[in-house]
Amino acid sequence: MEAAPPGAASIVSHTTGQGSLGRVSHGRAAVTTTLQIDDVPDDVHRELVARVARAGISLSEFLLPELERLVASRSVDDLLARRAARVRPPAEDPMAAVRAERYAR
Repeated sequence: MEAAPPGAASIVSHTTGQGSLGRVSHGRAAVTTTLQIDDVPDDVHRELVARVARAGISLSEFLLPELERLVASRSVDDLLARRAARVRPPAEDPMAAVRAERYAR
């Protein structure tokens, strides 16, 4: 893995387990994966710790739904690609459409 430039945040991922040997997450068996995020600013870490303390859950339990939500949402690149791939009918002349509607009466 390539090292991040000094001062840049990095994420390290490590997967262990085999299917059902992993932990159960949200009612389904999961392969255990660990994410490590380096260079988290102190104020961000303090706020996360305060929020999990108020919620009475672990940091992992707090962040997992956020990560799942992030993955479930479409990226801007995905949305732009879908838009570019969309086939649009040729644009009709608006004035011609108005005239046709008038003459049809």
